[in-house]
Amino acid sequence: MDWGIPDERSVTTRQKQYAHALSDAGADVIVGHNTVVQEIEQYKNTNIFYSLGNVTSEGFLSKNKQGLTVQQNWDGKKSQFMVTPIKSQGGKITESRPNKIEEIKLLNNLQSDSVKLKKENGGYVYEH
Repeated sequence: MDWGIPDERSVTTRQKQYAHALSDAGADVIVGHNTVVQEIEQYKNTNIFYSLGNVTSEGFLSKNKQGLTVQQNWDGKKSQFMVTPIKSQGGKITESRPNKIEEIKLLNNLQSDSVKLKKENGGYVYEH
């Protein structure tokens, strides 16, 4: 779902209210979109990715060319989420990765009180 304030890394109160209402209605995973990466939250039994960032948009739509891919693995009891930072250029995902400083900023922006990520296999993992 496309929501939030463009180029704003902070999740708005309205985004949280809407995501929590979707969770209360039974959503297991919520994936949002904004032009920048926003935090990940676990609310009750729902995993909320407020924004995966600028994955494939053309550069004129945003100053930011960073985004995330998310892979969910389910073993029948718990989910493991692999979050991988990516960069895009000209509307396409590139092979280049964020540099160390960009990656640290990204990691700090992603984590919340309910989600702590650990580095693994070129990305970040958490279990729920």
